[in-house]
Amino acid sequence: MFAKTIVRGITLAGLKRTLADGLGNVLGAYIIEKKGAPYWPERFFVQRMFHRLNPDCVFDIGANGGQYGQDLRGKGFAGTILSFEPNPAAFDRLKAAAASDPNWHCYPVALGEQPGVLPFNVMKDDVFSSFRKPSDEGGGDFSHENQIVDTIEVRVERLDAMLPELQSKHRFANPFLKMDTQGFDLEVFRGAGVKTSLFCGILSEVSSREIYADSPDIIDSLTMLRAAGFDLAAMHPVHAGMPIKAYEFNCYFVRRDLADADYLD
Repeated sequence: MFAKTIVRGITLAGLKRTLADGLGNVLGAYIIEKKGAPYWPERFFVQRMFHRLNPDCVFDIGANGGQYGQDLRGKGFAGTILSFEPNPAAFDRLKAAAASDPNWHCYPVALGEQPGVLPFNVMKDDVFSSFRKPSDEGGGDFSHENQIVDTIEVRVERLDAMLPELQSKHRFANPFLKMDTQGFDLEVFRGAGVKTSLFCGILSEVSSREIYADSPDIIDSLTMLRAAGFDLAAMHPVHAGMPIKAYEFNCYFVRRDLADADYLD
């Protein structure tokens, strides 16, 4: 209860952050909580990257319950968010998260290379839900959560087929593409076709250990996105609390013409 104490409309956590930022400005440092330290490098990088790229819209593919959208708002992004989530239970949470945000729009579909209807595996912890099945190797730390409890039919659309209508409706010119689809990111990317060049940057969650059967790995992702004109800007471990074991990385890519125009600061 103490952590939620309000002082003149400011939470104690917010007050601590304000004081830390003030002291940090005096010292020329950035003060962070110990528990957040492993994740700070990625957060700092994303803030700088978004400042440099200045996207006006983020495509949130594999939105689950809206965690990424909420994190974007927490980082100060005020532009349009377009979230896609095919799992009905997760989509209900997503809609609730976005309900009071007029610039956050949600779509109950999956994106992929081939339009149609596909079986979708709902896992015990639904953040692991995927078109792919759990692997028999490599995902031991998540084997309890990553168990199929249901398989449902979901609608799949190609991103390039949806883009013209979305762009006409939301008037974006410089979108960013985030993909977190549990082993299905490259299918999403292929489904964007030649329209991938519209995106200023990309975040894709890629595996270094096989969590899902027959899923692409880091080399597959780097090769495809580089061939499409995107250069790797950064890699950060998804489970940063595991200092010597990496399962997945958040890989950030920037469109090559923009990356080539970057400068030192």
